[in-house]
Amino acid sequence: MLGTLRRCCFLGLMLLSLQACLIPLRQENPYPIPVYFKGERAGMPYRIIEIVELSDTRPHNANRGIRDELLEQYGQMPKGYNLTEKEILIYQLAEKARRLGADALVEVEYTLFVNKQYYGYKISGYAVKVAN
Repeated sequence: MLGTLRRCCFLGLMLLSLQACLIPLRQENPYPIPVYFKGERAGMPYRIIEIVELSDTRPHNANRGIRDELLEQYGQMPKGYNLTEKEILIYQLAEKARRLGADALVEVEYTLFVNKQYYGYKISGYAVKVAN
């Protein structure tokens, strides 16, 4: 009984020490500048440089319904773009703001839309400079 308890404690300590070696799957801020989504506080005074935006609209094939086209393209009926594409778009928006001289991107909104005529996205936010 005492030997089993020692083995369990040893195994537990080994697992804890190995956990410290793990690399996180997601970085804290994977973007070129800090990104704050709508409703999040930036926690710093800032001045707005410019509104930055990315968008894309794709018309559906006139001979078929959008449902058939999306099912063929994605294998399921999506609400828009997948999470990886969303992360890439946020990165591109942050990079666009950084090139303008921004220190951060605030009030970022991501909107997806699908209707009978078209589908697409719009992502926008404010490129800001930290105020002294």
